[in-house]
Amino acid sequence: MVREANEPEVVRKLVLLGARDSGKSSVALRFAEKRFGGTYDPTIETSLRAQICFSGITFTCELLDTAGQDEYSSFSRQSLLGVHGFCLFFSITSLQSFMALQKIHDRLSELVGFFSVPMVLVGAKCDDETRRQVSKAQGEALAEAWGCSYVECSAKSNYGIDEIFVTLLVEIDKDSGLLEAQASPNTGVQTKAVWCGWCKTTE
Repeated sequence: MVREANEPEVVRKLVLLGARDSGKSSVALRFAEKRFGGTYDPTIETSLRAQICFSGITFTCELLDTAGQDEYSSFSRQSLLGVHGFCLFFSITSLQSFMALQKIHDRLSELVGFFSVPMVLVGAKCDDETRRQVSKAQGEALAEAWGCSYVECSAKSNYGIDEIFVTLLVEIDKDSGLLEAQASPNTGVQTKAVWCGWCKTTE
């Protein structure tokens, strides 16, 4: 993806939260490196970067993929400084991962305030319909209760991946006037991977 000279670039720091095996790490990898699979260590926190362009704006997303164990007690107010928005993940094949989100959400609300948190609820692994334990209606009901959007996705089939981050970025900037000022009818969604942290950079 080549950014036009007059196209603004905006950096947004996004945190991915969810229980072990919620699918968030696979989604992060699919979004940032355009691939599925690879080695996954649920105890390691990973930083990734990816660019996504829509409405005439290039957003550089700094993704923090948190460790998937006891997340609701492991993140602190200090670790959330500078964060613009949150993706809360569960696997549609795991009722346990869905139920675990309440504690994560409660902890998040405790730290940053319930009404001030741009977030999106994500039901991952929606390609595995035969093993579904959480209905779409359940996901939508929880999102409505939390006042956020709900997106189902599959990192394996690359379904709904960009929608997650576009939805969250729109929520973050909905009151800033940024998207309205830069909107163009000819701009679609384009993405580009840029690794950071301990990862190598890919151009």
